[in-house]
Amino acid sequence: MYIHVVASPLASLTNGSFEQQEWGTLTGWKMSGNLSRSTGSAGASPGIYQIEFNDGNRVPNGKISQVVRTEPGQKYTLNFDAGVFSYVSGQQRIGVTINDLSTDGSTPYSTNYSETHTLSSSGGGVTSWVAGQVTFTAKGFFTELRFSDQSTTTVNIDLLLDHVRLQQTTFASTGIPVVASDAYSTPKNTPLVVTGAGVLANDMDPESNPLVAVKTGNGPLHGSITWSVAGPFTQGGFVYTPDTGFLGADSFSYYATDGIARSEPTTVTITTTPASNVAPFGTPDQFSADQDQVLEISSPGVLANDSDPNFDQLNALLVDGPGHGTVALRPGGGFSYTPQPGYTGPDSFSYRASDGEASSGVATVEIDVLLPSILRNGSFESGADPWQTGLRNVVRGGIYQPTDGARLLEFQSTDDRSGQLIYQSCETDPGQSYTLSFDIAVCSSSTSPHSMEVSMHHFLPGFDYLAGLTFSEPFGLASYGGVDAPPWMRKSFNFRAKASTTSFQLSHVSGLSPGDRIL
Repeated sequence: MYIHVVASPLASLTNGSFEQQEWGTLTGWKMSGNLSRSTGSAGASPGIYQIEFNDGNRVPNGKISQVVRTEPGQKYTLNFDAGVFSYVSGQQRIGVTINDLSTDGSTPYSTNYSETHTLSSSGGGVTSWVAGQVTFTAKGFFTELRFSDQSTTTVNIDLLLDHVRLQQTTFASTGIPVVASDAYSTPKNTPLVVTGAGVLANDMDPESNPLVAVKTGNGPLHGSITWSVAGPFTQGGFVYTPDTGFLGADSFSYYATDGIARSEPTTVTITTTPASNVAPFGTPDQFSADQDQVLEISSPGVLANDSDPNFDQLNALLVDGPGHGTVALRPGGGFSYTPQPGYTGPDSFSYRASDGEASSGVATVEIDVLLPSILRNGSFESGADPWQTGLRNVVRGGIYQPTDGARLLEFQSTDDRSGQLIYQSCETDPGQSYTLSFDIAVCSSSTSPHSMEVSMHHFLPGFDYLAGLTFSEPFGLASYGGVDAPPWMRKSFNFRAKASTTSFQLSHVSGLSPGDRIL
């Protein structure tokens, strides 16, 4: 019978002699690779059980670890017995690693100690035990203790581990760290970078022990904190990133500890001040409207492609109205445009984007007033009907900003083959001239060009099959090499109808790569 008692204040190592197991799981430990809990013929020190790595001449990849509760800055001693059971003379290698973990104990953020211990055996079927010891200073509230098999041979020789103990070796302090509040400021939308001692510069420890700062509480409420070293513990430096557009005071709390005693929490206040204003940028826009119909564009409308270097909210200010209609421009960028009765053709108005202090240059909004479209559902708002799709991957999309309404059509690709197409038949007057116009864009991570083809086919009167080609023209598309907010291009084609029914077809000819989209 073995009774082994270890005094271990604040060190929460569990089942260091591997005697406890429940439902086939070793209590307190995480195991992986080729190792097992075993009594074996080698004996254990002390107790009945031990950990036996690479039992059965297997690959030496076993690992066993445990996360323990520690105190930042506190010193600890890790003791363990490592052994070799062998019928032949040789060596085994055991790796010992101590990792500092994140605040919740889930993620390693630094390695405190890592070393490989080499053990020798003269063979003869006996076990040779060697006492190992490692001392370290904890950097966090959670520390991972890990043992791993680093041996280069496993034939007739096994690596053993037993009797793991963790003890805290410093306990007393004659004084509590004294901390003072801190105050900083940073311009709006500008990260605050604090280096060196940072928040600890005006703090002190009665014994002049080194201090670490530990964030506590829920702040900041209007930004985020990244300490100057990985994990929650720092020598005092940090980076504060305010939320976009935030102005005012924000704060977070921390306490200082020397690893033995900790201070009361104190507050760090950060005031975000107005930045030097830079005028916004306005970009021209294009829309189309039907003859004698009001064009309604919702917010952000003309402001959708405008920007402000200070990330300020923008308002649209009308400069000049249209020459062939009226416009009601709303501050949020949306507008209502009413063309003159019976008018078709180009029209335009201009505006400036304002952040309240400065305005952009004049941006022009072009509106093409068209005869009522004979195509149905040209904005794809009501699904794909009555459009027909051919061959492959043509879907109605909505994640990109359309030029009209809330929906658009995507030619997608999962490989490098072309062949996507859409088509629709509509009623036409033979001999009448028509204009086909549409907006198109390429969404691709490359700048490779694409080829499309637009064509018109006419039907034989009284029959439902194609009689001939009315019009066909290929055109190229350039990609700007980005996958977000691709620039739109307006394409227009004129043709003369040859029959009372004409089929419009748009097809992709070449250039589509996996992941590309044509909108």
